[in-house]
Amino acid sequence: MAAIARGLSAAAIRAFLAARLRPEQAVVPPNVCDALVLWERERDRATARRAALFGPLPSQAAFAAAAAAARRAGALLWEDAGRRLLVTARAAARAVHEAAAAAS
Repeated sequence: MAAIARGLSAAAIRAFLAARLRPEQAVVPPNVCDALVLWERERDRATARRAALFGPLPSQAAFAAAAAAARRAGALLWEDAGRRLLVTARAAARAVHEAAAAAS
Protein backbone atom coordinates (compact mmCIF):
# COMPACT_ATOMS: atom_id res chain seq x y z
CA MET A 1 0.00 0.00 0.00
CA ALA A 2 2.87 2.41 0.73
CA ALA A 3 4.24 1.94 -2.80
CA ILE A 4 0.81 2.76 -4.26
CA ALA A 5 0.58 5.83 -2.01
CA ARG A 6 3.99 6.99 -3.31
CA GLY A 7 2.72 6.88 -6.88
CA LEU A 8 3.81 3.49 -8.20
CA SER A 9 1.24 1.86 -10.47
CA ALA A 10 -0.35 -1.51 -9.79
CA ALA A 11 1.23 -2.80 -13.02
CA ALA A 12 4.72 -1.76 -11.88
CA ILE A 13 4.29 -3.46 -8.52
CA ARG A 14 2.88 -6.59 -10.16
CA ALA A 15 5.89 -6.69 -12.53
CA PHE A 16 8.26 -6.28 -9.57
CA LEU A 17 6.56 -9.14 -7.71
CA ALA A 18 6.49 -11.36 -10.83
CA ALA A 19 10.24 -10.88 -11.32
CA ARG A 20 10.88 -12.05 -7.76
CA LEU A 21 8.60 -15.09 -7.47
CA ARG A 22 9.80 -18.15 -5.62
CA PRO A 23 10.70 -21.07 -7.89
CA GLU A 24 7.58 -23.00 -6.82
CA GLN A 25 5.26 -20.10 -7.73
CA ALA A 26 4.13 -19.71 -11.31
CA VAL A 27 2.34 -16.36 -11.09
CA VAL A 28 1.50 -13.54 -8.71
CA PRO A 29 -1.70 -14.69 -6.96
CA PRO A 30 -4.86 -13.18 -8.48
CA ASN A 31 -6.06 -11.87 -5.12
CA VAL A 32 -2.82 -9.87 -4.79
CA CYS A 33 -3.22 -8.43 -8.29
CA ASP A 34 -6.86 -7.52 -7.53
CA ALA A 35 -5.88 -5.82 -4.27
CA LEU A 36 -3.20 -3.77 -6.04
CA VAL A 37 -5.71 -2.56 -8.64
CA LEU A 38 -8.28 -1.69 -5.95
CA TRP A 39 -5.70 0.27 -3.92
CA GLU A 40 -4.62 2.14 -7.05
CA ARG A 41 -8.23 3.06 -7.87
CA GLU A 42 -8.83 4.19 -4.30
CA ARG A 43 -5.75 6.41 -4.42
CA ASP A 44 -6.92 7.98 -7.69
CA ARG A 45 -10.56 8.34 -6.60
CA ALA A 46 -10.28 11.21 -4.15
CA THR A 47 -8.35 14.43 -3.97
CA ALA A 48 -7.78 16.55 -0.91
CA ARG A 49 -8.66 20.23 -0.89
CA ARG A 50 -8.85 22.88 1.78
CA ALA A 51 -12.54 23.31 2.44
CA ALA A 52 -15.04 24.74 4.90
CA LEU A 53 -18.16 22.98 6.20
CA PHE A 54 -21.21 25.12 6.90
CA GLY A 55 -24.18 23.79 8.77
CA PRO A 56 -26.58 22.97 9.76
CA LEU A 57 -27.43 26.56 8.91
CA PRO A 58 -30.15 28.14 11.08
CA SER A 59 -32.75 28.62 8.34
CA GLN A 60 -33.54 27.72 4.77
CA ALA A 61 -32.99 31.39 3.84
CA ALA A 62 -29.48 31.33 5.33
CA PHE A 63 -28.75 28.08 3.50
CA ALA A 64 -30.02 29.48 0.17
CA ALA A 65 -27.97 32.68 0.56
CA ALA A 66 -24.81 30.78 1.49
CA ALA A 67 -25.23 28.31 -1.38
CA ALA A 68 -25.85 31.15 -3.84
CA ALA A 69 -22.72 32.98 -2.65
CA ALA A 70 -20.68 29.79 -3.00
CA ARG A 71 -22.03 29.17 -6.51
CA ARG A 72 -21.25 32.76 -7.57
CA ALA A 73 -17.68 32.30 -6.34
CA GLY A 74 -17.40 28.92 -8.10
CA ALA A 75 -16.58 27.42 -4.72
CA LEU A 76 -19.51 25.10 -3.96
CA LEU A 77 -18.14 21.57 -3.54
CA TRP A 78 -21.15 19.79 -1.99
CA GLU A 79 -24.57 20.59 -0.58
CA ASP A 80 -27.45 18.89 1.21
CA ALA A 81 -30.47 21.21 1.17
CA GLY A 82 -32.54 18.90 3.37
CA ARG A 83 -30.05 19.10 6.23
CA ARG A 84 -28.93 22.67 5.32
CA LEU A 85 -25.25 21.64 4.99
CA LEU A 86 -22.74 22.76 2.42
CA VAL A 87 -19.02 22.49 1.78
CA THR A 88 -17.13 25.22 -0.03
CA ALA A 89 -13.58 25.88 -1.09
CA ARG A 90 -11.74 27.45 1.83
CA ALA A 91 -10.90 30.57 -0.18
CA ALA A 92 -14.59 31.54 -0.34
CA ALA A 93 -15.47 30.72 3.28
CA ARG A 94 -15.61 34.32 4.48
CA ALA A 95 -17.98 35.45 1.71
CA VAL A 96 -20.22 32.43 2.24
CA HIS A 97 -20.27 33.00 6.01
CA GLU A 98 -21.17 36.67 5.54
CA ALA A 99 -23.98 35.79 3.12
CA ALA A 100 -25.43 33.25 5.57
CA ALA A 101 -25.19 35.72 8.46
CA ALA A 102 -26.89 38.49 6.47
CA ALA A 103 -29.81 36.18 5.63
CA SER A 104 -30.28 34.94 9.21
